[in-house]
Amino acid sequence: MIKTMIINQAEVLPGVSLIEDPCVHRLVERMHHLFPHLVQIAVTPVTKDQIETYELQVAYNDHYVAGSTLVTHAKRAGDHLLRTHRHAYWAIYQTLSKQQKVDLLLGVNSMPGTSFVTIDGHGFLCVEYYAGAKEFEACLNVYLDEFFNRITLERLSNERTSSSRSRN
Repeated sequence: MIKTMIINQAEVLPGVSLIEDPCVHRLVERMHHLFPHLVQIAVTPVTKDQIETYELQVAYNDHYVAGSTLVTHAKRAGDHLLRTHRHAYWAIYQTLSKQQKVDLLLGVNSMPGTSFVTIDGHGFLCVEYYAGAKEFEACLNVYLDEFFNRITLERLSNERTSSSRSRN
């Protein structure tokens, strides 16, 4: 008999709240690989506590596989993914221009170990990186400090220039 169940993101990939994160898609691929032709999985967006996240809607034939088995394997696959890929989130407190966002994303993406980077709808820089990347977060913090110091200095310089022009 075909059954459906919902697997909550927090059960299988805690700390990975973005539906666009590659780990979400890796998890779905692993589940399809483990249970070929036995499951169909849809990743659907949901909002919980005003935070956009996702859940996995799983359709399966309980004659061939038990729902509890699917959940167990999904948790194992998620655990493995979280050991190989780390996720970090930084709040961006400054308003960035479109070009500054592009520059920030390109700069972070060029760092060794980065596998995914985006700025979410709430203004967080979301980064996925390989667990083996030594000192990644420390290097990223240095990069972010330099980036934000630079754009702050540019903004101040532009404000002084426009202020001195208006006085003349």
